[in-house]
Amino acid sequence: MVRRWRRISMWIGLSLIIIALTWFVLAMSRAVVVFTEGGIYQRIMIPVGAKFLAWRADLAIHAEQPDLRMPQGPIVAPRADNRYEVSWVCGQDVQRELVTATEIDLQCRDHRRHIHWMTTQATQRPFSSDNNVAVISDLEGNLAYFLDWGKHAGVLDDAGRWAFGDGQLVILGDSVDRGRQVFDLLWKLHALEYEATIAGGAVHVILGNHEQYVLQGRLSSVEPEHLWATEQMMPYADAWSAQTVLGRWLRSKPIMLTLGDTLFVHGGISPSALQLGLTVEQWNQRHRSALMLNNHDPQVFGPTSPTQYRGYLYATDAYSLATQSHIEATLTQFGVQRIVVGHTQTEALTPRFNNRVFAIELGEHAGDYLMIMNHEPVVKQSELRKQRFRDPNTHQRQFELLNRSDWRAFFGVFITAGRSVFASM
Repeated sequence: MVRRWRRISMWIGLSLIIIALTWFVLAMSRAVVVFTEGGIYQRIMIPVGAKFLAWRADLAIHAEQPDLRMPQGPIVAPRADNRYEVSWVCGQDVQRELVTATEIDLQCRDHRRHIHWMTTQATQRPFSSDNNVAVISDLEGNLAYFLDWGKHAGVLDDAGRWAFGDGQLVILGDSVDRGRQVFDLLWKLHALEYEATIAGGAVHVILGNHEQYVLQGRLSSVEPEHLWATEQMMPYADAWSAQTVLGRWLRSKPIMLTLGDTLFVHGGISPSALQLGLTVEQWNQRHRSALMLNNHDPQVFGPTSPTQYRGYLYATDAYSLATQSHIEATLTQFGVQRIVVGHTQTEALTPRFNNRVFAIELGEHAGDYLMIMNHEPVVKQSELRKQRFRDPNTHQRQFELLNRSDWRAFFGVFITAGRSVFASM
């Protein structure tokens, strides 16, 4: 009797497997493959009933016939022989060049770029309360918007060069991920840092949670063409290691900053963070140490950390909405009059908590931005809208059951699953 039930159970199990495989093959035969403009696998749309499951084929980091319209890079890596290895992607090809100078001219089709890098940090003058401060956050690789905004705000001239004199520009986190021009934006900020210093001003690049994801090698929010191109040059995590110019530069940046009587931080200071009693410099040192040791310290990487906290705008399962007393305690501990944050989108740049908190990330809702002029915060109006990147020229075709490339795009996701791809958003 026992053997009979075992045979029956075995046949039932095999039947269920056959049914599942049949359903899977039928579903894949009706699936649609979506490619980026440059031919990188982006999604596989698998029919499930009346809806579609959007399979993250971009995480397979695969292309059938890649042809990127814009160059990606460069990645600049110092060598022991005092030369620099410069890598970039043009079309489908990786270009590499060894240089002794700290600059290079790149050409890819009709795109020309001059990249210059420094081997030491810019020496910035002490901040004066007479300096004007312009603030922007969550650029997400959107170089075009940054250039337009910079000209409107008087920070940049028509050629994209520093025009803010002794003013101070604060980039309040999340300059990376989601967009396609992450390299271009970071190289622009890197150059502006030195242009500003020469003019007596300063550029302050503050890290947000997405810089943390990038520095940890997390892939879940990386734009597909940017990810694919970077992986052709080297593993994505290596591109942002301390062994590259941009990686070392990012790792030196703070997660919070005080200028005069204003605290700038990407997310905010949660009650649990405040209880630690750390100063700004102690927070920044703790973050640098965690990056260096690859230590996933929840105080600097978790949901209540300064880069991820959203309690100034709403409550979550991890914490309640911030109170006025908490805000006042934070101001007292850090010795400031106000806090400026990005990270969490809001529909209007309206002062909160009795003019103590300014949340400046408006997303696509509005174009207003914050400046601090004559010691006072001023909300500037603008018709510019910061739109999250969307590839306007994707193309698609049916999934081909006999196409090895399509199957690699499907199963390749499991290979990258162990590389911390699913970071919290």
